[in-house]
Amino acid sequence: MAKVLISPIGTGYRIGEGPGAYKVAQYRFEEDDQTYTTSFIATALAEKLQVDKILFIGTAKSMWDEIYYYFTTQGKQEIDMNYWDQISNASKKSDHLQEWITPEILQKTMKAVDQYLQYSHPNSQGGSRSLIIKYGLNEGELLHNFALFMELTDCLEKGDQIYLDITHAFRSIPLFMYLMVEFLGTLQHKNIEIRGLYYGMLEARRELGYAPIVDLKTILDLSKWIRGSHEFIQYGSGYVISELIKGEAGEQKNLIKIAEDINDISELVNINYLTDLRMKIQQLRRRMDSLEIVSGITSYILPQVKEFIVQFTHIHKDSLFQLELSNWYFKNKRYGYGYICLVESILTHFCEVYQLDIKDYKQRERMKEIVKQRKLYSRLEKLSQLSIAYWEINSIRRQIAHAAFYEGKNNSFEATIQQAEKYHGKVRELLTSQELLKIDQMIPLEDILISKRGRSYG
Repeated sequence: MAKVLISPIGTGYRIGEGPGAYKVAQYRFEEDDQTYTTSFIATALAEKLQVDKILFIGTAKSMWDEIYYYFTTQGKQEIDMNYWDQISNASKKSDHLQEWITPEILQKTMKAVDQYLQYSHPNSQGGSRSLIIKYGLNEGELLHNFALFMELTDCLEKGDQIYLDITHAFRSIPLFMYLMVEFLGTLQHKNIEIRGLYYGMLEARRELGYAPIVDLKTILDLSKWIRGSHEFIQYGSGYVISELIKGEAGEQKNLIKIAEDINDISELVNINYLTDLRMKIQQLRRRMDSLEIVSGITSYILPQVKEFIVQFTHIHKDSLFQLELSNWYFKNKRYGYGYICLVESILTHFCEVYQLDIKDYKQRERMKEIVKQRKLYSRLEKLSQLSIAYWEINSIRRQIAHAAFYEGKNNSFEATIQQAEKYHGKVRELLTSQELLKIDQMIPLEDILISKRGRSYG
C-alpha cells in the first residue's frame, strides 16, 4: 500500500528564454498553522501527507525542466546541467503538433522526485512517474488523454491511497481526474481509496496573506451520495447509501437505524422475501416520519429515499404490494424477480380473499387449485382469464428459475421481456375486478379441492 499524489503541471511563467516556473507562494492547510513556502504545491502536499510517490501530468510544453531543477536541489542532489538544458530545450520547442518530451526522457527527472521524497520522508517507496498528455484541442485529443488517464490505474496497487492536486495546468485535467476517480470508485478497482482532492487557492492570497490549501473531497463524496441514492431508487441496492448515512449519522440513533433498514431492504430485495420486505419498508417509513431535523448531505438525500418508499407504503394488501413490486422490477429491467412477484401476487390474492395465512405453503398450494380447474369454473369469465394468464406467467417463471433450460421452452428472451408489462397490466385488471374480489362467495373454500364432482360455478 502506498500514498500516491497525482499532480498536474502547466508551463509556468517564462522570462525571456529562461525556464518556466511558478511564483513562490505561502501555502497553508486548514487544520494547522504551518506555512509551506514553495513554488510547487506538490512539495507542500508531499511533506504534509508523507506521500510515497508523485505522478506528474502535463503536456510536452509543461515546465519539466523546472521540476527537475527544483526537486534535485530540494533533495540536496547535484544538477546535471547537460540534462537540464536538454529537457529545457525540448520543452521550449514542443507544441501541440510536435512533442519533444517523452516519459523516457523524463525518467531522470522522476528519479530526482523520488530522491527528494526519500530525503523528506526516508520511508517513501518511490516510483514517481510522468504522464505526457495532448492539449485536448479536439475530440480525438480528449479521447487520447482519457485513455492515458485510464492507464494511470495500472500504476496503482491494491490498497493504495490517492491524493489529487488540481491547482495547476489545463482546466480539462481536473475533469479527467474526476472521471478516473469515478471509474475507480464505481468499479472498486483494486480497492483503491481516494483520500483527498486538493486545490491551492492562490486567488485568496491578497485577502488572507497566504494561499489556503482546500480539500475538495466533499465533491467526490457528493458523487458517491448521488450514485448511492440512484442505485437504491432504481435497483433497490442501498448498500452504498446505507454506509454513507451511517458515516454522517454521528450519535443520531434513529438515523443509524434508518441506514440499517436501508441495508436490510437491499438484502430482502436481493433474496426476494416479499412479506419481510413489505414490513421492513413500512418500518423505514415510520422511522423517516419521526426523524428529527438532519443536516449535511443526508438532508438532501433522505427526501428522495422517502419519495421512493412511499409508493409501496400506502398499499394495504400483500397481494397488491407484490403486484406493485413486480411493476417496479419490470420498469427497472429485473424481469426474473418481476415474474416471480407477479405469480405470487395471484396466490396471495386468493389467500387474502379466503382469509388464509399467506405464509402457509400448504394453503398457497391449495389456492393453485382455483386456477387449475379452468373448465370447472369456465362460466366465471375473469377467473378463466386469470387461469390462462397464471399458467403462461408461471411457465415463464419456471424457465427463468431453471436458467432457460426448462423443457418445453417456447418463449424467446425478447418475447419474455416484451410481454412483462402486458402481463402485469392484465393481472392487475383481473385481481381488482369485482368477480375475483368476491370469488369466495362464488366458490366456497371447502369445494376448491373437489374437482371430480364436475360442479360448474357462475
